[in-house]
Amino acid sequence: FPSHDMYRKQERLWNQKIGTEMQFLQQKTQYEALLARRSTLEAQIDMTRIKAPVDGTVDDVYLKIGQAVSPGLPAVRVVNYNDMRVVAELSETYIAKVRTGDAVRLLFKDYDREEDSRLSYVARNINAINRTFRVESDLPAGGRYNPNMVVVMKIKDYSNPKAIRIPVNLIQRSEQETYALVAVARGKQWVAEKRVLKLGGSYDHPYRDWE
Repeated sequence: FPSHDMYRKQERLWNQKIGTEMQFLQQKTQYEALLARRSTLEAQIDMTRIKAPVDGTVDDVYLKIGQAVSPGLPAVRVVNYNDMRVVAELSETYIAKVRTGDAVRLLFKDYDREEDSRLSYVARNINAINRTFRVESDLPAGGRYNPNMVVVMKIKDYSNPKAIRIPVNLIQRSEQETYALVAVARGKQWVAEKRVLKLGGSYDHPYRDWE
């Protein structure tokens, strides 16, 4: 870098009061201009490299050697298995019932297993086209997941520790009330008695029950 050497030499002379201030300033200006030009060239060279915005594993390469590229053209697909999430669109009827932090059960039917998680994001904006809002649930790092796979998301939006759960097909309805028939021991006999019910939420799950 000749300009660097000339600048340092002129700087030493100027510090020793040898030479003119004009000579020193000329060398300093040339040196700083070359540094700025070098920085610009390095930035332009760096723009020729394709860099992923996230860490991850290269899953597919779309471009071939010698192929022309342009802005917006996909080059490489990178998958980050340590930062995966399940995304769902819920009907706007649930907008008042679902909150960030709600318990979630994720059913991976292809793997015949399930994961417990929580909602990490709940959008407050409702899509005007399909009347839904977006929710997300983070997945534990290092699990066996595949991008774009279908997952069933069950959100726990209601709980009542004092409730008694019974099958829906046992519930009877009349014009005045909702009830169920209960077997009651009367001496050595069992008889059916009517119990009036106050219904809460209903729930159907193909796997195990919520704790």
